[in-house]
Amino acid sequence: MKPNLIQFQPIDLARHMDICAQFREDSFRISFPENDEWRKRWNYAEYRSWLEKHVERFPEGALHLWCGEEIIGQLEFAYTDEWAHVNLFYLRPDKRGLGYGALLQRHVADFICLRGYSSATLRVTPSNERAIRFYLKHGWKDTGPDEQYPEVHLFRIDF
Repeated sequence: MKPNLIQFQPIDLARHMDICAQFREDSFRISFPENDEWRKRWNYAEYRSWLEKHVERFPEGALHLWCGEEIIGQLEFAYTDEWAHVNLFYLRPDKRGLGYGALLQRHVADFICLRGYSSATLRVTPSNERAIRFYLKHGWKDTGPDEQYPEVHLFRIDF
């Protein structure tokens, strides 16, 4: 990893919507590896509409991680006066396990802390063991099944 080549840039939907969709679709596959459940949850048009609204509402919470001229990761997170929530931590498969995930984590933590939040949440499927190991290693706590979406667990980090 060459730190001087790493940067976070706002997602440019006009140029990179297909990359965003590819990353999000892969995240669904990873989250539901044992079956085709992810297909029931994935819809390109719905995601595009959601992401367009997300970028407008949370411009600092829709970012690509660039390494030189390549997009290697994506962050989607939301923040209001009361809470902060990470919708997506994503790295391309060839970049996982190389330390880039810690950069995603640090960026979110810095953003959240600088704005005065004391905690953040995210959701993860229990079958996504690699993600769970990452989150636990970086201080997230599993609070159990999410009340709204019982098939996933809600994780929380306190700062």
